[in-house]
Amino acid sequence: MDLERILELEPDLILAWKSGNPRASVARLRELGLTVYTAEPKKLETIAAYVKKLSMLAGTESEAADAIELFEKTYEELRNQFSHKSPVKTFYQVWDVPLMTSGGNELINDIINLCGGQNIFSDLQLLAPKVSVEAVLVRNPEVIIASGMDIERPEWLENVEAVAKSYCCKKG
Repeated sequence: MDLERILELEPDLILAWKSGNPRASVARLRELGLTVYTAEPKKLETIAAYVKKLSMLAGTESEAADAIELFEKTYEELRNQFSHKSPVKTFYQVWDVPLMTSGGNELINDIINLCGGQNIFSDLQLLAPKVSVEAVLVRNPEVIIASGMDIERPEWLENVEAVAKSYCCKKG
């Protein structure tokens, strides 16, 4: 974090992600008298509560109410749509070198479950554990998901489809 730049901006409120921001930097911002709200939603169903808390801190409760209602409605619709279907074994690729995925203690795991999937690495409790290609193959996913878009799309995503097709062709 560029503490000097943050101080120049004179923010009324700073949002921090517990596992994504250096603890020492967040502590320093607080020591400097700035208001810091640290969030770390571990479960998808807690998102609405975090948005509500954030809207209270930002003074935007009325604006957030519609978003919270839409989130809760969509969550319930997806839960009802997929909860009675057989789960699809899913590998979610976070990064390529080292090969990283989403563990069971992460929001992506909840999203996969909500949408009818079963994260093949849900037994790993790290947020973004490193795995080997062999470990992925042993767990035999039915679906591989990798994310990125527009200018932030990592170049390695171009290879994911080719590798998946190559594996499927070898497998028969």
